[in-house]
Amino acid sequence: MWWWRKVHKADIPLVARVLFERYGETVVALLLANALAEHTQLSTDTFRLGGMWEKTVVDIDAAAGWLTERAELAERREDRLETVEWAVLIFVVVGVVADVLLVLHH
Repeated sequence: MWWWRKVHKADIPLVARVLFERYGETVVALLLANALAEHTQLSTDTFRLGGMWEKTVVDIDAAAGWLTERAELAERREDRLETVEWAVLIFVVVGVVADVLLVLHH
């Protein structure tokens, strides 16, 4: 619908997107916060993400963009649920009014 939040697709590499999806929002947010807090990483623009055997260097902007995209998706999901709740409420009120009118008519 027109009032639902627009989701801006993050322009990030597919490898980074797959890693972010694998580890989830909480881990990516914690690693991003840690990378921003510690300036002793590779540089201020990247951080390492991966298991014990594999370490992938990921761009901080990519992680922030992906987290923003995920937040917008969650917000749009909430907008859809609220729309459904309002629709159900309106149908219930219309049904009650119709029942009252039917009872008063007879």
